[in-house]
Amino acid sequence: MKIGDLMQKFFMSNPKRAKWFISTMPASFWEKQGRKKALATFHEAATKVPAYREFLNDSKINPNYVKDYNDFQKIPFTDKKKYLLKSNLKDLCLDGSLRGMYVICRSSGSSGKALYWPRVPKQDEFLPYGLEQMYRLY
Repeated sequence: MKIGDLMQKFFMSNPKRAKWFISTMPASFWEKQGRKKALATFHEAATKVPAYREFLNDSKINPNYVKDYNDFQKIPFTDKKKYLLKSNLKDLCLDGSLRGMYVICRSSGSSGKALYWPRVPKQDEFLPYGLEQMYRLY
């Protein structure tokens, strides 16, 4: 487990610690962390998600040239038509595999076509803590 994950678990496992940490860190800290995470997520997806690699290739984006947040902001958005509906489910996953997924979610289909997407347990790991904080603070 990475040090950042351990820190997140430490702070988020206790409501008082979480409230203290979140409220004492300046906005610039959160902005910097968000930008760093967005760039790292982009590079992981560009490397490991077959559909995203194809999307970037079709958009004439070379992920090796995306070095900082300013570069990242120039990447086109994915959408249903150009990305999700064009790809099969496994190609939307890391390494083109459904292995490790624990649930397949389905949208309501209100736009005319329901979409499906897999989730890994880590995506939901901190959800109960976040909801608890929301209820306690508001």
